[in-house]
Amino acid sequence: MRKVSMLALGLVLMFGVATTTQAAGSQEDDDVITIATTVYTTQHEFYADIIAGMEEAVERHGARLVVTDANGSASVQNDTIEDFIVQSVDAIVVFGVDPVAIVPAVNDAAAAGIPVITGDMRLESDQVVTFIGSDNYELGMRAGEHAAAHIRDNLADGARIGVVSWLASVAQQERLKGFEDQVKGISGVEFVALQDADGRDAAMSAAENILQANPNLDMFFGTNEGTTIGILAAAESSGRLGDLTVVGIDTSQDIFRALEEGDLLATVAQQPRLLGEMAVDAAMDAIAGRSVDSEIVVPVETVTSENVDQFK
Repeated sequence: MRKVSMLALGLVLMFGVATTTQAAGSQEDDDVITIATTVYTTQHEFYADIIAGMEEAVERHGARLVVTDANGSASVQNDTIEDFIVQSVDAIVVFGVDPVAIVPAVNDAAAAGIPVITGDMRLESDQVVTFIGSDNYELGMRAGEHAAAHIRDNLADGARIGVVSWLASVAQQERLKGFEDQVKGISGVEFVALQDADGRDAAMSAAENILQANPNLDMFFGTNEGTTIGILAAAESSGRLGDLTVVGIDTSQDIFRALEEGDLLATVAQQPRLLGEMAVDAAMDAIAGRSVDSEIVVPVETVTSENVDQFK
């Protein structure tokens, strides 16, 4: 098997945070399969859960995991993947920063005979073994279904809806489209504002701007955890918490708390820990030459105050 040298690992550290998970009872030698992964960031709960799932899976397989943080930079991720090629790792799992910009390095890895698994974000490359992730349109559609039911049952005059989304993300765009397709045909529904924001603080500021311009707003939609929490913070600071209907996507302890307290109507949960496990399983199959489906879907679930305990 291929071996990760300390010199090569040092090169990775030049570009992003790297950690190594070693299988219990195994040694740093050529007999241990090494799976390397580059994630968008290690500073978000979603990716932390993915890594936790991967760590569980490599321990189960008796393999080794090298984790690197791209810090949201496509150039860093490209360089890291090229370093993985030099290190001759056994497989690479990519949680991409950009669907196009990192394709050259991914294709180089495939050309070097290293199987590449992609997760969460599809890449515009036909050289990957498989894509593993949730259907982002379905995530938005599920959120939209719940919002539509609430509007029909509780808002006889329709709803004025504001949206905060990270528009640079293709995944966020797909989620927004799924949501819109479920609610835009309802009589009286109007999308009055859409603002771009990445992260909780920026989302809070964006949501506050929307509320100031639209004091009669009925509903907010956040396309990920950060935007959802930012919206809730803006609602609280504006004295609208509990008055506004908020629907989001993704989970965290703060999201669970908002559901329990009735501040959040619903969210649609991905299963990042399962995603991480499935990515490692697919990588092990590819390394062994076993057949791997070209797409592996991770199921999503709608979470409300009624079933939140199952997800906590």
